Amino acid sequence: PLTTKNYFGQLPFSVYLRKQVFAKYKRDYYWSKFKKLIKNKVNSTLTNITEDISLLNTYAPNKAKKGWFTYFSVGEDWHLLHTSDVKNNILIGNSSSETNNHFDAFQLLENKNISDRKLYIPLNYGDPRYRELVIADAEKSFGGQAEPLLDFVSLDAYYKIVQSCSVLLMNHTRQQAFNTIMLAIAAGCKVFLREENTILKCLIREGFWVYSIQNDFQSNTALDALDIEKQQHNLDLILQLYAYDVVKEKIQKQIQTILSE
Repeated sequence: PLTTKNYFGQLPFSVYLRKQVFAKYKRDYYWSKFKKLIKNKVNSTLTNITEDISLLNTYAPNKAKKGWFTYFSVGEDWHLLHTSDVKNNILIGNSSSETNNHFDAFQLLENKNISDRKLYIPLNYGDPRYRELVIADAEKSFGGQAEPLLDFVSLDAYYKIVQSCSVLLMNHTRQQAFNTIMLAIAAGCKVFLREENTILKCLIREGFWVYSIQNDFQSNTALDALDIEKQQHNLDLILQLYAYDVVKEKIQKQIQTILSE
C-alpha cells in the first residue's frame, strides 16, 4: 500500500494512465492469448519452482505435464561465500522496481533497533523515477545508514556486500530475484520473503531455513543472525540440490524424457 501511494501518487498523469490503465488492457489481451496457447499447444511446463505451475494451473487450466528446469546453479566457489565473519547489515530488494515494495519494507524496519547496521538497497537497474523516490525515502528514514547501490559493481564486490549482511528482506509479492536469494542463503543470511511469493513455498518444501515477512518479521529476534547450524544446513542443501553437475544431469534427464515421448 505505501509503495502504491508513494510511487503511483507521484507519477505524471500521462505516465499513470500508461502504467495503470493502458497496461491493464495490454495485460488482459496477452493473458487471453496466453491461456489459449497453453491450453492447446504447450505439452510441458518446466521450472524448479513447481508452485508456479500449480498457481498457473488455477488460472489457466491445461493438460501440460509438470517438469523440472532451472537456469540457476551453484558455482564451484560458492562455498567460499560462507565465512565466520560477523554479519550485521541488511540487504533490501534487488532492483529499482516497484515490485520490490521498498516503502513498505522500510516501514517494517521503523520499530527495529538497527542503529549499528547499514541498509544496502540495490537500485542499479529499473525505473529511474522510482529509484529517486526510494533514495529520498531511505535517506529520510535512515539517514547515513542507507546505502543505495546505484552503479553496477564487480561480482566479487557484490559478494562482499552480501557477506556483510545477516538479513535479506525481499518484499515482493511475486516470484523474482531467485539468484540473489540463493546467494544470500549460501552466505548465511536469514532470508525473509512474503507469503504470496512462490519462492518461499519452494524453499520451505526443499528444506531450507527461510522466513515469512508476515509471520516472522514482527518477532523481537527477527534481525538476529541465523544460528551457525542453520547456516551450514542451508549451505549444504544448496550444494546438494543446485550444484552445477546436479542441475545439468537433472535437465538432461528431463529433456530425454520429453524427447522419448
